[in-house]
Amino acid sequence: MLVYYVEISKLKNIESGRKVMFGNLKTATKITGIIVFMSIFMGIIGFIGYYYNNISISRLSDVYGNKLLPIKWISAVAINNLTIEHLTTEFILSNNDKIKEEKLEEEITKLKAQNDKLLSEYAETNLDDVEKNIFPKLKDAIASFRAERQNAMNFATKGKTKEAHEYYQ
Repeated sequence: MLVYYVEISKLKNIESGRKVMFGNLKTATKITGIIVFMSIFMGIIGFIGYYYNNISISRLSDVYGNKLLPIKWISAVAINNLTIEHLTTEFILSNNDKIKEEKLEEEITKLKAQNDKLLSEYAETNLDDVEKNIFPKLKDAIASFRAERQNAMNFATKGKTKEAHEYYQ
């Protein structure tokens, strides 16, 4: 029982000390203190949010510029190459229709220029080691494809449609 009484008396002293500490302050001072404390706390939270938001923005910009756009460019090159293949086949099978051949050749030239632009943009990004090894091979393959395609188109313009089609296939 005595131990219980001592515990209660200690508790009352602690409570009365709290009352004395905050009890002597005016209400306006208490509210001002709380506002200052919360302002500092909110400022810290805001700074942390701003700091990590900037880190996220820089990482997302890196992912977008060095990962997503190159994938988009390489996909566009692949699509353009398939389109060029179909246009070349149409060119070969056009039966010496000069107007149609000129339009097809103009479209192929546009797609080649677009591919060159996309590949040069791709080369300017941060390529990893695998991409650095593969990229020259890709450029060589595109160059040989263009040369072979031009040979087939030359056969077609000379009226050798069958030879051009066999050569191109």
